[in-house]
This record gives sequence, C-alpha cells and structure tokens, in this order.
Amino acid sequence: MGNNALFNWLDTRGAGVLLHPSSLPGPHGIGTLGATLRRFIELLRQSGIRYWQMLPPGPTGYGDCPYSSFSSRAGNPYLIDLDILREQGLLEEADLGELSRSIEGRVDFGMLYHVKWPVLRLAFRRFAESKRDVLPGCGSFRAFKKQHAEWLDPFATFMALKARHGGRPWYEWEPALRTWKQAAKAKLPRETRDEAEAQRFYQYLFFAQWAQVRLWAAEAGVSIIGDLPFYVSRDSADVWAEPECFD
Repeated sequence: MGNNALFNWLDTRGAGVLLHPSSLPGPHGIGTLGATLRRFIELLRQSGIRYWQMLPPGPTGYGDCPYSSFSSRAGNPYLIDLDILREQGLLEEADLGELSRSIEGRVDFGMLYHVKWPVLRLAFRRFAESKRDVLPGCGSFRAFKKQHAEWLDPFATFMALKARHGGRPWYEWEPALRTWKQAAKAKLPRETRDEAEAQRFYQYLFFAQWAQVRLWAAEAGVSIIGDLPFYVSRDSADVWAEPECFD
C-alpha cells in the first residue's frame, strides 16, 4: 500500500470484556441496567479496560437466546431496573417481594416470565393512572412514541397480539391478523390495545435506562461494542410487519 498512515489505528492497544447485563448480580432475578451495571463500568475504568462488548439486548423468544429475538430494534424489558422504578414512584418495596426471593447465582427465565411481567404491568398502570407524561430521567412518553413509531407501533401490537394468542407464533393467528398492515386496520379489543400501550411504555423505560448506561460508560472512557441478532427470527415483529423483506 505504501502509506502506513492507513493503518495507524493499530498504534493503540486496548483490552475488553464480553458481558451481557443479564449476567450481573442483582436482587430481582436478573442483571439489569441499574446500579450494579454502573459499578461494573466503574470496575472497567479502574482496571484500565476500555471496551465492553455485549450480546444483543433485545426481547428474547423461546429458549431465551439473545440471538432469537421478537424484535431486532426493541429492548428486553427483563433488563429494566426495578429499583429505578421504585425511586420514580411507580413501585413500592412490597411489590418486589416475590422477585426479591429469587435464587441468586442464576437467572430463572421461567420465573421471570411469571413474576416480572406483572410487576412491570403494575408500574405501567400506576403511570397511566397518574396522567403523567414525563418520568424523571426519561423525557416525554408521548415524544418517545412519536420518535420511534415506525418500529414501536408494529412491535407493541405484535407483542399484545402474541399475548392474546397465548404466545403462539403469528403464522398460527387468524388470517386477518397475520400481518401488521392487516392488524392496523382491524378493530382490536380494548384489552389488546391496552397491552400494546404497556409494551410501548416498557420500551420507553428501557431506552431511558439504556441511555443512562451509555452516559456512564462515556464518562468512564469505556466504549461499548454492540451486537445484533443478525438472523431475524421468523416469529418476530420484524417479519410480521414486513414479510415482503424476508424469505
């Protein structure tokens, strides 16, 4: 090539760690985007480790594999830190009782499915009843929904319909709901529309907490190496919303 300046990025050495937030210790059954993660980032800073690589943070499907996700753009609500929701007035200590009794040292995804979702739904109900639009550190819920509507609306409706169908994949739903375009024209029951709004709220919380994590990392001089589910799952909002893009 004759020009060594093209390769000057090799002049800087650095060490990194691969760790998914779910692997961190925590009091509620799974590592989250809260104080424990901040301590992990501080440990990286003190150790001189400049890079943190993580697995895809999307909502996992059956088997709980981060590479088999219900969406390539949404965040996993399991990673939402509940202590932050308590500080924001959406939860009380008593609401976390069953999660707080979870077994330390491993993540029981089956337990999380039955226990954490009701807690998150309780936080959503209290937020909705409060008639608030803004949570401390989260910005406007209405603005978030508008900014991300392109992917958020199909995803939220997909998850709500999946719950309505007992978790079955979209290609086993009734024909009138097997694509986003069809479902968007259908008159969905109030319960399904409420669940879709709850799903939007969970993403609002996740993205706000993830933005705070990125700020902590930037302040510590730690670069985050992200990851994506490079094979989109067939049973996902992506395929359901735009089937013409997939074979």
